[in-house]
This record gives sequence, structure tokens and C-alpha cells, in this order.
Amino acid sequence: MLTSLRFLFISTIILGVLYPVAMTVIGNIFFPDKISGSLIVLDGKVRGSSLIAQSFKDPKYFWPRPSKDNYNTLPASASNYAPTSKALLEQVQALAHEHPEFLATPEMLTSSGSGLDPHVSVGAIMAQLPRVILARNLNELKQQQLKQRIQTLIEHPWHKIFGQERINVLQLNLAMDRAEM
Repeated sequence: MLTSLRFLFISTIILGVLYPVAMTVIGNIFFPDKISGSLIVLDGKVRGSSLIAQSFKDPKYFWPRPSKDNYNTLPASASNYAPTSKALLEQVQALAHEHPEFLATPEMLTSSGSGLDPHVSVGAIMAQLPRVILARNLNELKQQQLKQRIQTLIEHPWHKIFGQERINVLQLNLAMDRAEM
């Protein structure tokens, strides 16, 4: 019995105290931006996280994919609609009717697995580009600058194999605001 209690005590100290402290210290040294939640800070204010989508409804901003829970992280979940679901079909048809430009990029008509995906494809950004240009009343020079900014924010597939080219919507919208486009 005494041996078991000693083992429990030592295991608790090692696994419950030393290991978490070591991982926190190592994370702060080697991955300080990641351990803090990948927060995007501008002018001393937290603007969001590069890992979680935010709602943008203003036409002068690019929009992320739809979210079942309005981008709320606490009940984060997918809709769990089957591809044959009538409710999913109605939702997609309503979005397609409201935003016909999204017919070319079906990802914009459905939510991601978590409902919080901060990235969209380059095609989804390009489908929204005319709306953003019109809403911001951008002249030719500003349009070219915006297109260049989009190109610089493209995240390529991991090791050029896994995933697709994508753009973080929050970072793009913040970049437009910083450049006063």
C-alpha cells in the first residue's frame, strides 16, 4: 500500500506539475505566438485569433464560410447535416439565392467541420472581390494593391502536398483596413 501511494505521489508531481510547467516554458520560448492562442494584436489591441473565424457582414469586407453557431467558440460544432438532408439543401439554396456569386465556390454555401474555419480558398476570395471593390469604391491603383495584397497572403499547402491554397479572412480584412483601402 505504501509503495502504491509513493508511486501515486511521484506520478502526480511529475505528470501533474513538472510536465505541464516544462511544456509551458518550452512553448513560451519556442512558440510564443502559438501558446497565446495565435492572437492578432494591432495597435496594442487584440483583433482576433488567426485560428478562429469572425463574422463579417459588411459588404466592404471579405466573408468567411458560414457558421452554425455564429462563430461562437463555446458550442463550436458542425451542423451534422447529412449530404441528403433537406435542411442542408434549404440552407444552401437560401445562401445561393442571396449570394449568387458563391455558386462558383460551393465552400461558401456550407460551414466547415468546426464552423470556425478562418480560411477560405483563393477562389472564394476572388468571387467576393467585385463586391469588396464596389463597396470600398476602389480606384484602379487601389484595386491593384488589393490584388497584390491577396497574393501575398496566400498560404500554400503544407509541404506543397497537404491541403490547398487558402487565405485567412481576418488577416486579409485587417490588412485592407491598415492600408486604408
